[in-house]
Amino acid sequence: MAPMTLQGWIAEYSAQGMEGEVWRIFQDRNHAQSREGGWALTGMHCLQTGQELTILAEDGAILWTGSIAPTRSGWLGWRTLHPRDPNWTPPEIPLEQWQSWFQASPPLAAVLKYPDAAVNSM
Repeated sequence: MAPMTLQGWIAEYSAQGMEGEVWRIFQDRNHAQSREGGWALTGMHCLQTGQELTILAEDGAILWTGSIAPTRSGWLGWRTLHPRDPNWTPPEIPLEQWQSWFQASPPLAAVLKYPDAAVNSM
């Protein structure tokens, strides 16, 4: 079966009751009123292992494309960072750069591919 491909935007998301936790999400454009607002929870997808994400600049150039996968981090001892961890970033991208893409205003366009038809939205 072909991967499910979604078009939309990336952003940081937090809601009352999340106690300061911030998720980096992909918003499916089919569940949004516009790029800047009216996003429905049914269209929000948390970054998860196995997804393929492409982040696009304003001019359509690819800023990053790759598969979401856990990484290892640590100074004294290694620990595994999963995509929902606020310190997770692809190994080749500095955390500050990764965060800036998800904090961009207006949100940056992106493409999200799932390895199968099982879409896990929020």
